[in-house]
Amino acid sequence: MKTISMLALMLLTTNLFAADVVKTAGQKFAGEPKVETLVELVTTKGSEKDLQDFTFINDLKPTICYLYVSPSYTRSWEEDILGSDTLGGRTRMDIGMNGYGQHCKFDVKAVQCNDDYATTTVNLCRVTNVYASDMF
Repeated sequence: MKTISMLALMLLTTNLFAADVVKTAGQKFAGEPKVETLVELVTTKGSEKDLQDFTFINDLKPTICYLYVSPSYTRSWEEDILGSDTLGGRTRMDIGMNGYGQHCKFDVKAVQCNDDYATTTVNLCRVTNVYASDMF
């Protein structure tokens, strides 16, 4: 996201300068850029979260050792989001999802350290919090 925002900022600066040069020369330029569009890109798109980003909340006491999130159209689980970390009881984790375009339905699998596990399907375009207590 920062790369896109910086590029937009560079374009904005360049286009503002070009527009000033054209106006000071007293000429009208029919293709003058719409600066508002570039400003919106810098201020809005650069700060937006991805459509499927969510917070996983372990509102239960047992620790979660593995957490998997995969698009519902796949038959296998993506890599464990936690890696070598765990998600202790009564804690939360912000999860950034990118590269899924407009896809909204995802399967979530949480595995507690005692090997109990639960799965659910969530519309991450509408839900911003996923609770362990809703799964187990």
